[in-house]
Parts: sequence; C-alpha cells; structure tokens
Amino acid sequence: MNKFNQHSIQINQSNLKDIISFSVFSCVLMLSMIEPASANVLDNLADTVLAILNNKFIRVMAIVAVMAVGFAAFTGRMDWGKGAMVMFGIVIVFGAAGIVDYVIANAGTV
Repeated sequence: MNKFNQHSIQINQSNLKDIISFSVFSCVLMLSMIEPASANVLDNLADTVLAILNNKFIRVMAIVAVMAVGFAAFTGRMDWGKGAMVMFGIVIVFGAAGIVDYVIANAGTV
C-alpha cells in the first residue's frame, strides 16, 4: 500500500466550508491593507533613476571614457565618429536635467 494514501486528508462539506470562509476572510483582510497608488511612487522612481545616473561611479566611468578617447586620439588610433559619439553620449546623460529644464522654460516663448 502506498504510504501517501495512508495520510490523505478527507475533505468533506464541513471542511470545505471552513476552508472557503478562511480564504475569503484572508483575501478581504489583505485587500483592506493595500494602500492606494499615488503619484509619489512614480516621483520616487524618477528620483532614484536620476540619482543612479548622477552618482559618483557613473561620473568616474565617464571620466575614464573621456580619458580613453583622449589617449586614442593622442596615439592616432581613434575613430573620430566613435569618439564624438562617446562625448555626445556623456553630454546627453549628464546634461539631461539641464536640457529638459531649458526646454520647459522656453516652451511657451515660441
């Protein structure tokens, strides 16, 4: 005889009602604890992303990239297109907040 069959749980109508009522009560309790979503969550996410992109490690990586482009130019082995794209990318990443502020400030003057 299989040992799993010896300890099987018998679900009768009374047990099923208890299980369903406990499940419904648990769902209602969990749903009552949910806080409504607000714009603060999105603001916090945007602030976190901005903080990640402007932290010291990313700044150091940008400095190393500029140094690598400068060294490649110094030794004459630089592809000027790739070097310009590195510089342009750094300007966009670190100047994004200033660019957006400038566009917002001057949007109504057109």
